[in-house]
Amino acid sequence: MIKHIFGRKYEHFYILDFGHYSIKLALFEIDKQTKTGKFLDFSEAVHSRHVVSGETADFERILATAQKAFSRIKVDKKVKRKYIAVGVASEIAYGHSFTHVHKREDPNRKIDSIEVKNALHNAEQRAYEDIRKKFSAESGYAENEVSIISSAIQNIKIDGYKVASPEGKDGEELQLDIFNSYLPAFYKKIFEDMAEHLKIPLFGIIYEPHSVFESLNRRKNEPLEALVIDVGGRTTRVSLIRKDRLEDIKMFSFGGESLTRKIASDLKVGFWEAEGIKGRYAANRLGESAKATIEDILQTELEIFLRALRMVFKEFSHTTLLPSKIFLHGAGGSVPLFDSIIQKKKWKADLSFFTPPKIYRPKLDMFENIQTKDKVPSASKWFSIYSMADFVLDSINNDESSASKTLNRMAKLIEN
Repeated sequence: MIKHIFGRKYEHFYILDFGHYSIKLALFEIDKQTKTGKFLDFSEAVHSRHVVSGETADFERILATAQKAFSRIKVDKKVKRKYIAVGVASEIAYGHSFTHVHKREDPNRKIDSIEVKNALHNAEQRAYEDIRKKFSAESGYAENEVSIISSAIQNIKIDGYKVASPEGKDGEELQLDIFNSYLPAFYKKIFEDMAEHLKIPLFGIIYEPHSVFESLNRRKNEPLEALVIDVGGRTTRVSLIRKDRLEDIKMFSFGGESLTRKIASDLKVGFWEAEGIKGRYAANRLGESAKATIEDILQTELEIFLRALRMVFKEFSHTTLLPSKIFLHGAGGSVPLFDSIIQKKKWKADLSFFTPPKIYRPKLDMFENIQTKDKVPSASKWFSIYSMADFVLDSINNDESSASKTLNRMAKLIEN
């Protein structure tokens, strides 16, 4: 064990982004001495057919797509030991933010580790009860089919003041803000079986909206207040972040595939030819006349997107103003029209923002601790992969706090 921990300068991870449209894969190298990471190669494989239909998932097709993606990764023969981190998003996974307030019997007594442990246990127990009900309502599955994949402490406050650790402090009220990621248990087994079949140890399953939030939060210059829109191939996820806390995540059925099919239908061309046209438009490699034609074709679809986005914003804005900072990423959202329609939209009074919303396209150079061996890939398409690698890098480089370790132990005990 000592030789394994101290004898290796590098650790290698496959970062796998599972989507209903495709599997994106990257080989990531961590230098344990400099505490930095480097991407060595990237690949993507499109599913031959839908791998998820209704309540079933086709393991054989998922495995076939994964094997195709792995076959396209160049691996140096010197790289022996590798792990795999699987990223999932809101098509199949969910996130739940929960606040627990622990009223203390003796405000003058110093908080010790036992009291923290008990408070965390009560918080996670109540959160899990909420998750089971929420999961059943969202997915249609039975409550006992839910599986928690990660638990994180977002904030700890004593009498309203944020603290790094509550131990050794006094006060009347201990508040714990925790975030749990969860998915149907059969999906968790699919990913475990896939890793076993590929003979690659599973490092963990990562909820992508949470890893994106963590990456943005680690690099903020002020308390993070934002909306994060991730436009995928078939779905769009919207995350609400308030006061450094991932508060809520909602999803609707719309993605880049809708735009491709609209182009294919109007121009009477095949799907992949339409995908190529959309790609050239996004890269600004069309003439002015062709560009205007594509923009006219996409207007109807983007109006559908706007209506769905407005409904999500309305649900978020029940109690307070919406953050004005909007981060936009995702392979399906590479078309620049997304930026302009969100920016120009005259949002009604029931969707009030702090100030007029401003769109930000997060760039890969924000990950100052991560490099790429060759050409840097598209930020929209690979941002989630970078955020997952950043999450893994942070997990390897930084020791987990005692409170976080306790919370994760509690989550496993409660679920079992």
